[in-house]
Amino acid sequence: MKPMASPRERKSAPLLFATIATAGLLSGCQADITGVADPGGSAPPTTTPGGSAGSKDDVPEPSDWFAAVEQADCSSAGELSRTRIRRLSTAQWNNTVTHALGSAPTGPRFPDDVVSSSTGFNTDADLNKVNVLLANAYFDGGESLAATVAPAVVQAHACLSANARDVTCAAAVVRDYGARLFRRPVTEEEASRYGGFLTAQAALDPVETAVASLLRVMLLSPSMVYMTELGTSQAGEVALTPYEQASLISYTVADLPPDSALLGAVQNGRLDDATERASHAQRLLQAPSARAKYADFWDQYLPLGDLRGASGVDAALVTAVEDETAQFFDKVVWVQNGSFRDLMTAPYTYGAPALSSVYGALTPGQNGASTLPAGQRSGFLTQAAFLFLPEDASVPHKVVHRGLVVRSRMLCQKPPPPPANLMPNAADLEPLGADATPRESFAAFQASKPACAACHNSFHPIGLAFEQFDNMGRFRTTYESGRVVETAGELVSAGDASGPYRDAVEIAQRIGQSKIGELCFTKQYAEFALGRRLNASADACVIRAPSDAQAQTPVQKLAVVLSDIEARTHRLHH
Repeated sequence: MKPMASPRERKSAPLLFATIATAGLLSGCQADITGVADPGGSAPPTTTPGGSAGSKDDVPEPSDWFAAVEQADCSSAGELSRTRIRRLSTAQWNNTVTHALGSAPTGPRFPDDVVSSSTGFNTDADLNKVNVLLANAYFDGGESLAATVAPAVVQAHACLSANARDVTCAAAVVRDYGARLFRRPVTEEEASRYGGFLTAQAALDPVETAVASLLRVMLLSPSMVYMTELGTSQAGEVALTPYEQASLISYTVADLPPDSALLGAVQNGRLDDATERASHAQRLLQAPSARAKYADFWDQYLPLGDLRGASGVDAALVTAVEDETAQFFDKVVWVQNGSFRDLMTAPYTYGAPALSSVYGALTPGQNGASTLPAGQRSGFLTQAAFLFLPEDASVPHKVVHRGLVVRSRMLCQKPPPPPANLMPNAADLEPLGADATPRESFAAFQASKPACAACHNSFHPIGLAFEQFDNMGRFRTTYESGRVVETAGELVSAGDASGPYRDAVEIAQRIGQSKIGELCFTKQYAEFALGRRLNASADACVIRAPSDAQAQTPVQKLAVVLSDIEARTHRLHH
């Protein structure tokens, strides 16, 4: 007969097992992702966690991304993406454990996900690995959550109270909660391994403590923390498993694990049907978390000024300005089923009466919308939150910032960084002194710094068009000096949006009604939703798919189309 374990040994068992599982996460998802190797085992990963598109990675980005997308032949399948493993985002992790265990996490705040310098979003799977801080948060959060949930698990499985050391009972518990957390049925090996752990703990601890230990370990499993696109994991072309397809649809649309209806489609073999996939994606769009995911994209997509630290701005106005842009996007997308064009060209807004101190007279319209003064505004580019800059921001900074944002975010064209020895400063951008108008200053800058101006010419004139708005976003036709604000110019190298404009309103109208603007918006939403940078050559058909399906694609439909692309595409496994 084996001697009874000491209290120290009894408490150390689940801690040791969970620590091993955490080490597995930190080492790059080396095991347990397919339910074969032991947690913390030494088996090498089947693919690189977070690794993005395979042979596509070697394709250089075209100099004219818009032309490459427009001219791509999308009649054939094209290059295959590599299999990959990507970590669940914080929202996805929270939603998964809430749906699986029936209790929302209340543990420590997760560290912020890394923002990609390439896409500007924090969803890039290449960057979002499990580091020490996140592993600790998983560990601590899982401990708190498991203790909270364990009584309900015991109540749901009566056999646990009768005999928690029964092998059949333990396996049933593992199959139940493992399928919920892993988004797939557990394997026989997993049922035996995790079940054996539960029975061993039940021999040492009260049943609720033993169940909590099991849940802690399962929460730390790579099968919980990561989402896979591996298929059979055999070299060559592989098809995604139906459970992987279900997860891709659900997480792409709503950051949710597959629900019972989607899993039912898996079990009935219906996910190979495009109509079936689309119906589930459309249904998932109604989930609050789908709306939240879109709102997160919008928040990261727009570089908005922080009014909370601004001096001399009324608190009610700060709140109104912060709320306006979010409410505008929400109403256009979800109430009006609007497109990118609607976001760019709307002559109305949503928000509190306090906004009239920025916009002037607001005319009440339908569905809570307010019509803006004619000819002064066009969509989100002319909203106060987008236009706001601190009072101490220099005029050159304001002009450059606004022009760069439009060129990079609305047209997906990023000027190259200036050489170190050509970095202009504020004095270079105002060679005539502060009394000159920004347009006069830029003309002098072009003459005095032609090497710098060659790059600035792509965005600086756009920023000048926005000089009709002050730092708070109030419309004006003259400067404080009485000099007239000159805004006219020509949008160049902007695809089908190119052409002359009178002011920022016409820039917004040109881009909003253009194909380049629509495709650029789609490209960025796809990079956010799919967790990888898109190459305009290799991924041209992904970028073009929504607009090929429907002209002026409703923003809602982006998630539906992209989730279908992710779920039906085969992968290349190495």
